Amino acid sequence: MNGTKREWSNCKLLLERICIESIYEEVAREMACSVEQSKQAVTDFCVHANDLINQGDIDSEILAQIVQSHDGLRTQCEEIATEQWKQSHQIELSLAQSELREIEEKKTQIELETKKFQDQIASAQSQLEKLKSDIALYEALGNDTLQAVQKKIGDAQKDVAGFIAELSMFLPRSTVVASTASSLCHYKTGFSVSEEDEPEICESWKDELALLQGNLSFMSFDSNESRDLNKLLSAFLYAAYVQNIPLLIAGPYAHEFADAVSLSVTGRYAGILTLDGRCDADIIKQLKTSDDAVIVVQNAFGKDWDDNLFQSLMRLNKFIIWIRPYTEDLLIEPKGLYNYVLPLFTEHFVETKPTNPFVPGMHSKKFCQYQLQKAPPNRSIMLQKLGISKLAASQLRMVLSNASTMIDSRNRDLELLFAILPFAVLTGQKDFLVEILDTEKNISNTMKAEIKRYLGED
Repeated sequence: MNGTKREWSNCKLLLERICIESIYEEVAREMACSVEQSKQAVTDFCVHANDLINQGDIDSEILAQIVQSHDGLRTQCEEIATEQWKQSHQIELSLAQSELREIEEKKTQIELETKKFQDQIASAQSQLEKLKSDIALYEALGNDTLQAVQKKIGDAQKDVAGFIAELSMFLPRSTVVASTASSLCHYKTGFSVSEEDEPEICESWKDELALLQGNLSFMSFDSNESRDLNKLLSAFLYAAYVQNIPLLIAGPYAHEFADAVSLSVTGRYAGILTLDGRCDADIIKQLKTSDDAVIVVQNAFGKDWDDNLFQSLMRLNKFIIWIRPYTEDLLIEPKGLYNYVLPLFTEHFVETKPTNPFVPGMHSKKFCQYQLQKAPPNRSIMLQKLGISKLAASQLRMVLSNASTMIDSRNRDLELLFAILPFAVLTGQKDFLVEILDTEKNISNTMKAEIKRYLGED
């Protein structure tokens, strides 16, 4: 069928005009159907032929069907088409192959670098494990050495304390403590901070307590344990201050503790009473007229002063703080001393010298004072076991109960830190602290760690 559409159309028209009846009849006979059905079949054939002619080249359609049905011919045609496509896209193929080579080279380089890093990591991990092993070994050796040194120091302290106690029985008290009996005591009035140090205005006792806690934090490191201990210390000092209950602060930076309290509550440094010689009763008059609310007593425990000054100072409306540089000094003092003053050891709190100057405080015009709470009447069983007098136990209850109210504390930390621990040490009953660790449950981990540290345990 190589004729044109026009030729086919003429042939179709001629056939329709000449052989209309004979074609329909022949088709009907061949197909064993009626004439009407043969007419429909001829019409359908003509429509299909027209569609083929209108859609495209009949030869191409026939060739396409042949290629689809013949595997060998189809393969050959595909190879020819592929080769022609490669020739027509030679430039694009070259660029793609070049990019592929570059990508493969980069991949190889990355794989080499990755392996190098993996080797370095493996080597570093091996060194780390070795270092951890060495550190564990050194820590074990260090702990053993530290325990041995602490034991020797403890034994030496006991020997020295015993020697001093025995020696004090044979020597006059004044020869042990005061070497210049002819010199007189003197009092130095506390002074205000410079104008450059702008005071912090406190609206209530809570602001004052927070300021004191901030000032005391300058002598410790910033850790959770230090903050917990500092909170307890601030409440204890402030509760003693508002009730004018004298303290005996022993250990490093004891004077700084007194200045921190004085600056926080009055905006000025504490007055200083130095006991350099014989008792001078007129000094009490000077203390009464002084503007100092906090007074530090230095060089305590002279013979004349012991007998006269304690009771005189207790009658003053002042917060009296006796200071000693060494905790061991208190081991040879009589227990009756603590009827007049409550002991406080700074070594539980001081980790460094003051890192910043203390911030002074000042009351606002409408400053809200702390309202004292009544102390519970019951006496602590622990204090009874330590043999503490009724007066000392009563003063402790007043300070501890108000300190607990100030910081809303319901555990035993305050009592353990400021009553049980110091009196167990002063009365030579450290084993009592071991018993507390084994039996007491209502204490914090911070307090447990502090007791263990004091006992020299891990």
